[in-house]
Amino acid sequence: MTDALQETLNKLHDVQPPPPVSHWPPAPGWWWLGALCLLLLLGLCWWAWRRLGPRLRRRRLMASLPAPCHDGRDFTRINAWLKFAAGQCYPAAGTAPMSGEPWLSFLRDRAPGLPQEQLQALLHSALTPQPRLTPEQARELAAEWLRRQPC
Repeated sequence: MTDALQETLNKLHDVQPPPPVSHWPPAPGWWWLGALCLLLLLGLCWWAWRRLGPRLRRRRLMASLPAPCHDGRDFTRINAWLKFAAGQCYPAAGTAPMSGEPWLSFLRDRAPGLPQEQLQALLHSALTPQPRLTPEQARELAAEWLRRQPC
């Protein structure tokens, strides 16, 4: 080889590999996919809250239903619990001061399938010496009223 060619070849360098590809920032498609996943997750959380929230609230209220103690105050406790549950289910209805016929009609209107006589017996059992319902029946009636509520 000639000296000029050899000199030119000596000036050449080895092929340099390109720098490694960086993973950050991601391509715009990955940003769109991340935003879509976030929106789907938020939508799923909203749906679960709307769908399962009333069930959990009703279950929590059902767990707070007082058990019969047979100490003479069972009906008063159950009526107080019904007012609490109605206040939780219908906060704008103003159920706390209700009593007598307005309270009975409120309960009857919110659960039309329940027998009016039993609801009336439940509300008047705290005031009568010989109640027509047992505490267990009153408790079951109150639980059935709550089961029929949308909250």
